[in-house]
Amino acid sequence: MTDGSGPEATGLGGSAVGTGGHAAILQLKQGDVVLRQKPFAGQVIATATNSQMEMMAPLAAFDAMQELDIPVLIESDSQFLVDGMNGGHVRWQANGWKKSDGKPVKNLILWLSLVAADEGRQSVWVKVKGHSGHELNELADKLASSAKAGKHVDENGRVTWFPKGLSF
Repeated sequence: MTDGSGPEATGLGGSAVGTGGHAAILQLKQGDVVLRQKPFAGQVIATATNSQMEMMAPLAAFDAMQELDIPVLIESDSQFLVDGMNGGHVRWQANGWKKSDGKPVKNLILWLSLVAADEGRQSVWVKVKGHSGHELNELADKLASSAKAGKHVDENGRVTWFPKGLSF
């Protein structure tokens, strides 16, 4: 499960840049049994957007995973992230990293990083409804929001406190 928390946007269709947080919760499962679980969360100061934080969360998860040959399920409440990784990036790349309206894809470096991190993996990207009681989504949201607020963040921007029971 991944989530990002960026600065609050103002106005209709507005966007904001400022401090943001991202979080990922890794689970190693055998069937429906969780064998191990580990959270990751971090803070980006002054230059983040919410979209960037949504993209940073799975990058942090991929970075933490040593195994490349196990199936990976990435759940996110970000429709644009899931759509982008489920084929959108292939169309953009074929079109010179431009969207269907001819405008350049935003956050190109992050998209390239995600595509590279996902390459060669057996991954499935799934959209979950945010703020709907999904346990891991709620926890990832809480961790990302805490990171954005600077709560329990070390000098490297990483969250150092996690709820009990989250260990790997």
